[in-house]
Amino acid sequence: MPISLESAARLLLEHADGNDVPAGLEESLGGLRSALLPREPYDGPMHSLATREVAALFVQPEGCYSRMPGVDPWPESRDARTYAGPHPVVAHPPCATWGRYAHKAGGKGNDGGCFASALASVRRWGGMLEHPATSDAWRVYGLPRPADSPDAWGGWSVHVLQHWWGHDALKPTLLYVCGVDTVSVPPCRIRPTLRPLEHLSKTQRAASPPAFAAWMVAVARSCRPAADPTA
Repeated sequence: MPISLESAARLLLEHADGNDVPAGLEESLGGLRSALLPREPYDGPMHSLATREVAALFVQPEGCYSRMPGVDPWPESRDARTYAGPHPVVAHPPCATWGRYAHKAGGKGNDGGCFASALASVRRWGGMLEHPATSDAWRVYGLPRPADSPDAWGGWSVHVLQHWWGHDALKPTLLYVCGVDTVSVPPCRIRPTLRPLEHLSKTQRAASPPAFAAWMVAVARSCRPAADPTA
């Protein structure tokens, strides 16, 4: 029987230090416990991997990416839809038109092409796209769900909880990854300060924990350009 992401997270906490993982847990989390190291990572000089430049698309102008060495932030003023490479990306396209309140934000998927552009950048240059776990963009664009096989671009998806990186709420999140076969995640802990997402301000809900942003940048640095089979 499928279990909810929140239940899976709490089970993962209980079993994080052992091997007796309950049946169905790995599948519910997209195989997080078995995701160890990339099999085909970035194949450039390994001494430059730690400083390889990453483009952060659709981000806040004064957010955590603006303070990260080796990260080129693309806030609204730069229009990330025009990004043309050549660096791997971490993409945070707007999500308001892809959720339950899309009708209040201009209609389902009416985001000016931001999600489509972010997806194309990840597939072309490698990297990671982040959206809420309930995003309807996965259905509209036919993206693989966690535990599905990779798509034609080698892209695959995984569920994570941003709480693992310091968010005050669980904040279930979907990630679409191109250019690397697996990712490693930090030890998962549910802190006693956990708060319901709806109890947070709009700014608090939207913000990515700096540790989560740094982890996504590290993953993107290991990604190779993902060839578009239709190019």
